Amino acid sequence: MRRRVWPRSRDIDAAATRQARGADAMLRLTVDRLESAAEEDASDVAVRAAIREVVQSEDQVTRRAHGRFEVVLQSVDLDGARRVGERLLEALRTSLAGIPGITLSISIELAVLSGEAQSDQVVVLADAAPSIGQDHAATAADPPAGPESQDQDVWRRRIQSAAATNRLVLHYQPVIRLADGSVQYWEALLRMKDDHGGLLLPGEFLPYAFRFGLMPHLDLWVVEAVLQTLAGHPGLCVATNLSLQTIRHDDTMERIEQAVRARQLRSGQLMFEVAEVATEADVERVQAWGRRLRSLGCWFALDHFGLDGATSLERLRRIPVDVAKVNSGYLQQLLDEAGRASFVEAVRATCRSANIRLVASCVESETAVERLRAAGITLGQGFLWGQPAPMETVAEKLSSAPGAGGVHPSD
Repeated sequence: MRRRVWPRSRDIDAAATRQARGADAMLRLTVDRLESAAEEDASDVAVRAAIREVVQSEDQVTRRAHGRFEVVLQSVDLDGARRVGERLLEALRTSLAGIPGITLSISIELAVLSGEAQSDQVVVLADAAPSIGQDHAATAADPPAGPESQDQDVWRRRIQSAAATNRLVLHYQPVIRLADGSVQYWEALLRMKDDHGGLLLPGEFLPYAFRFGLMPHLDLWVVEAVLQTLAGHPGLCVATNLSLQTIRHDDTMERIEQAVRARQLRSGQLMFEVAEVATEADVERVQAWGRRLRSLGCWFALDHFGLDGATSLERLRRIPVDVAKVNSGYLQQLLDEAGRASFVEAVRATCRSANIRLVASCVESETAVERLRAAGITLGQGFLWGQPAPMETVAEKLSSAPGAGGVHPSD
């Protein structure tokens, strides 16, 4: 692995000081050689989806321009960040393969962050995967070969075995009303037990699930597990994620619909979160399934919202959602940059007019809470209120504080 000096820039230093306090690494991703504006739009959506399949929910993702993203990885050393980057390269190859005729080049650079300072050493991950490196143009559909392919096949079998042998588990993180700290609802987050009983985080196995088309299977497992949890804890309100891969899989979506209908949940007890999409076909799919699930009393949320500015607002008006989630670091960045705070107000105005609740994710400090409240944001989620925890821990909180199960998200 080659190391070289990453020249500092005011932009990167500002991002480190604003977004990475307490974080340990920044990943800088570039996708080049996109052949048209339409392909750039489609590619950026695919890249965002791949990033979110790999990184943890608390990691901060910022889109700088077409094909340019920065990710602040929380609590990870250089080796761990490099592993995340390598998995992301694999996920990108798969997700971008769905864009016809696209020729591209991908590179990832990462640097260790210490407090508010950025180190002078970076790892260029394109060197570790030259078949899709910056100096080698290739089609995104080129398959892996040799030992790498064998290792991925092992991961496919591990994930399938975990799903079949009860080694998938859910942890839950609360979404909080900023004004008083009350729990509005809980988000279910997937973990997988390894061969020794330890827990693997999403970034360690979901890239392979995404690559091998296993997300519909995993999403269905999560929905069924959440429904069982709700049956045992009827006071809970829970959100669960649906990948775009699952939204495109009608058979799985129909099975999810049937499972929800059979439970006869109260309104707002179950929420589905989907990442913001850009292609017209995907917007129409999300629209259709959003309406069908909401007709059963489920709530619908648009996650990772706002990266495309005015285009994001237009999608928000078209897709039937109850909640929009925006990264806290991204919100604070908008508030810091001259002329962009007006976009935050436009988002708030759109949400108010459509009765959409706005949630700031990845909140880690009371200072962030104060800024968000001053900007009119009322709901938050993040490490400030605790790490995701198993249901046993959540149940203890429910027994000591009956209202901790959540209420309908409200302003």
